[in-house]
Amino acid sequence: MGMQTQARAVVIGGGIIGCSALYHLARLGWSDSLLLEKSELTAGSTWHAAGHIAFYSDRLIHSRLQKESFDFYAGLERDGRPVGQHVCGSLRLALHADQLREFERFAGRARALGIEHQVVGPAETKGLFPLLETGEILGALYIPDDGYVDPNMTTQAVAGAARALGARIERHTEVTGIERLDGGEWKVLTDRGAVTCEVIVNCAGFWAPQISAMLGFDLPVVAVEDQYLITDRIEAVASLERELPILREMETPFYVRHERDGLMVSCYESAPVFWGLDGIPRDFGRELLPDDLDRATEKLQRTMDFIPALGGAGMKSIVNGPLGRTPDVVGLLGPAHGLRNYWVFCGEMSGFFRSSAARYLAHWIIDGEPGIDLSALDVRRFDARMGKDYAVERLKSAHVYSLPVYYPHAEPAGGRGFKVSPIHDRLQERGAVFGQRNGWEVPNRFAPGQSDAADEPAFEHSNWFAPVAAECRAVHDGAGIIDLTSRAKFRVEGPGSAAWLDWVCASRLPEVGCIAPAPCLSRNGRIAAHFMLARLAEDHFFLTDWGTNEQRDRDWLSGLSSDRAVAVRNVTDSIAVLGISGPAARAVLQNISEASLDGDAFPAMTVTATRLAGVEAKLFRLGLTGELDYELHCEHSDQGRLYEALLKAGRSHGLVDFGFRALNALRLEKGWLWSDSDYGMATPARDAGMAPWVDLAKGDFVGRLAYERAGERDDACQPVALIVDTRGDRIAPWGEEPVLCDGREVALTTSGGYGHRIGSAIALASLPRAVLESHAVEVELLGRRYRAQPSVAPPFDPTGARALG
Repeated sequence: MGMQTQARAVVIGGGIIGCSALYHLARLGWSDSLLLEKSELTAGSTWHAAGHIAFYSDRLIHSRLQKESFDFYAGLERDGRPVGQHVCGSLRLALHADQLREFERFAGRARALGIEHQVVGPAETKGLFPLLETGEILGALYIPDDGYVDPNMTTQAVAGAARALGARIERHTEVTGIERLDGGEWKVLTDRGAVTCEVIVNCAGFWAPQISAMLGFDLPVVAVEDQYLITDRIEAVASLERELPILREMETPFYVRHERDGLMVSCYESAPVFWGLDGIPRDFGRELLPDDLDRATEKLQRTMDFIPALGGAGMKSIVNGPLGRTPDVVGLLGPAHGLRNYWVFCGEMSGFFRSSAARYLAHWIIDGEPGIDLSALDVRRFDARMGKDYAVERLKSAHVYSLPVYYPHAEPAGGRGFKVSPIHDRLQERGAVFGQRNGWEVPNRFAPGQSDAADEPAFEHSNWFAPVAAECRAVHDGAGIIDLTSRAKFRVEGPGSAAWLDWVCASRLPEVGCIAPAPCLSRNGRIAAHFMLARLAEDHFFLTDWGTNEQRDRDWLSGLSSDRAVAVRNVTDSIAVLGISGPAARAVLQNISEASLDGDAFPAMTVTATRLAGVEAKLFRLGLTGELDYELHCEHSDQGRLYEALLKAGRSHGLVDFGFRALNALRLEKGWLWSDSDYGMATPARDAGMAPWVDLAKGDFVGRLAYERAGERDDACQPVALIVDTRGDRIAPWGEEPVLCDGREVALTTSGGYGHRIGSAIALASLPRAVLESHAVEVELLGRRYRAQPSVAPPFDPTGARALG
């Protein structure tokens, strides 16, 4: 039989990820889908992978996907498709107190997902892993139900299930080119002919960047050497009556797994060893790379301190093969930025960990949305220009597999300075300690006079707690200035722009010169985007959002505007933004403004064009702090001059720099929700608190029918602020902590922090409305429960009087 020439979808890559994508597409009815593999199934990374599926992770979505992957493989086994599954459990060791705290933090997420777990002491740990020397160990996290699978058997089982649904797999078929046809379809060229299809799914692992390069863009995936060894027979292992749990210690780091009568031992190195940066060889398939245990000697010696039986063991085999890595060691999934019907799923740390995400990817492709929030994996979380070089620089700075402790609010050490605002160097001179948002360097806080200031990670209040408190007080008492250039910014113009935006947005469009929140719904009534929309003229609009959403926002807008008399331009890189907040903000601005800024002339939620210190600027009266807030938008070339003028004008008013950590604290006190934490692509509009801005009286808009059908559900939730009584403990919520009502878990927090104006810890959560009537609400932080008071109204200045100035 010749090769198929037409397909609904073409999946490129025959590893566990590609086969999973093919299966789930076929399961949802796209049985005429086709997988192309240039070698054999499992070639590349899959065949030499360890096949582990750990339920443990630093985020709920990752643990969920990892557990669902293991459950899916178990289902295949029950259906008569063997996968070689071993439910042996796992132990994650703690060598210091913060690792035990991290286990307590994980416990809340684990209960929400139904993951059985317990923190055990050294004696119990040794009972579970008798070969272990426990002298350094404080305890361990024991998860009895996770384990590993046989990589080849599992991939073949998934491939077989896909074929049984009608999908086809063509091996020894190399993709040589991709073309877009006039009708919008794709033409995939191979060394055996061409295939025309509606959708392409790039699941080519560490080859994925070379596939995407055929279309002119760079994926941030690089190949890193991954090395492990398998020992000869060890008598202490052979004499065991049961299989050992997988043992992980992340300070060294290492893992050890029972392997017949011996052990599999990881050979993690301190620094990544990159391979194929100039291109993966065409003929590479099921080969291995030369082993190099010398670079892992120190780590192996350290591993033997914990498992002395390894000291005298011989080596049966050494495996050194390439695995794909992304900058943050999380896979890339979703629609490629700027390309219609071209999808990506690649770069997973271990494809077996999160292959279950292919189910949601299939729904996303076929139904238009995945059904759960996959922002953490969305390929568009990286700027389109953040490719291979960025991945290399980011990975060089940290271990490529895991961190000793997942601290909240930690910033990456590598891949920095990718995008900077015009005043970056000046902010650095003034003591800025920077974080990163969508590649932009943003000031997290300020430490004036401390040129080497850095954040110290901690679960309790960190070293930045007091400086951020001072910034919040300064904004509350006088005025503060913040660089917001990283915000995503779009111009929408054209004779059809007003009618088009009225259809895109669920809210009513503002009058000329005014600003309004503009939620946009998916066709299923969920949050697709949420802008602040300013109307500069009848057919000229300016939309802003947080920088992390820039690529997704651009795709959302362009995907709806292709056949309209409207032009959408992304002006993020050309417009600089300063925010100025506080009761003295108006006085500071008035000193350099040619226009009157009093409340009657320039009321809240309006925009005006003016000159500030001779700089042409757009002045927006809006913000998130709950104080008198303004945003100043100008050309990049003018930001430095405007910033210096504001500093000079603000000296007598106590103007200070403040950063994103203070901004987060201030917005929590006002109960403002942030995307990717408090709501995401799967959140129903009502549950995200968008109902006040959705205007059903205005006519048709995207998602209206689904929104109306959803109505006021019995299980609907209400976003609320929780005032958490942590007095006596230096701790505050971060997000994903259990919320309990009458001792029963009812939700997880979505974000949190400390409100310095109200003097209390705060969490945001979306709670069932019945919970709001209860007085027995608690939030669990690191294993301890704290009383919490739900508040629908903002905890700070609920009437909004201060924002009126």
